[in-house]
Amino acid sequence: MDLIVDALSVKLGKRTVLHDVSAHLRPGRVTAILGPNGAGKSTLVKAAAALVDRSAGSVRLDTQDVATMDPRARARAIGYLPQDATVHWNIVARDVVALGRLPHLGAHAAPSPEDRAAVDRAMHDTETTHLADRPVGELSEGERARVLLARVFAGEPAGYSPTNRSPASTPRTRSTCSPACAPTQPAGQGSRSCSTISSRRSARRTTRC
Repeated sequence: MDLIVDALSVKLGKRTVLHDVSAHLRPGRVTAILGPNGAGKSTLVKAAAALVDRSAGSVRLDTQDVATMDPRARARAIGYLPQDATVHWNIVARDVVALGRLPHLGAHAAPSPEDRAAVDRAMHDTETTHLADRPVGELSEGERARVLLARVFAGEPAGYSPTNRSPASTPRTRSTCSPACAPTQPAGQGSRSCSTISSRRSARRTTRC
């Protein structure tokens, strides 16, 4: 699926955070969004997942507006990993990763062999298989970040959107990165960070900027 951002504007309160932003993100690539703090990178990623309201423009997966998609269908298509992701229960890592399968399960349905296989693949791809039986409260920050990334992968979305991604949450693999939007302030003003949007089809091979 192509993710198409067209003339997107977002206001948070009275402040315009994004104005007339457009991008066309194609499968098989990792797209890095670079800019100084406060430039709107995280807001753009949230808007791509329909997690914030837009004031103008559109975000589409192929021809579907993400804001009008059924929430479960949207959760199956787009995986989102916030920069401040936390785990509120001290459960084992494998159970955390299995939460990524919830959009695929019916009400009160038990995980199927396909669900368990998806969890196994996600943990293998993020190099967290050896952490499967350890409570997340006992993991290092980097280990926990990779487990949370595995949770996103387990949902097998068409694309996933981690914000302000750190090397700790990145499997040691090669990648192809392309810029998606330019900084909204001149270079050198303020700290610069990176958010990314990636195709799930290539995520196992291309996850590093």
